[in-house]
Amino acid sequence: MTEPALVGSCPAISPRDVAALATLPGYTWVECAKCLEHKLTQSDEEVAEWSATHREKHPGHDRFRTVEQTEWRFVPPEITP
Repeated sequence: MTEPALVGSCPAISPRDVAALATLPGYTWVECAKCLEHKLTQSDEEVAEWSATHREKHPGHDRFRTVEQTEWRFVPPEITP
């Protein structure tokens, strides 16, 4: 089953703070490349377990990918006249 989407605030990053991206929390999930199912994961063992279980339930679904995502929003610098 597909996990519910996470809802949270997106930190604001200015061009001067791009180094701060590395410190922001992120999410990792594994997803099937042939359908929409995915699962949030915290370890390689969870990735392997979910993909094996998914393949058993859905023969032919044998391509997977892991995705890492960090959400943030870009705030342009103020323009001074």
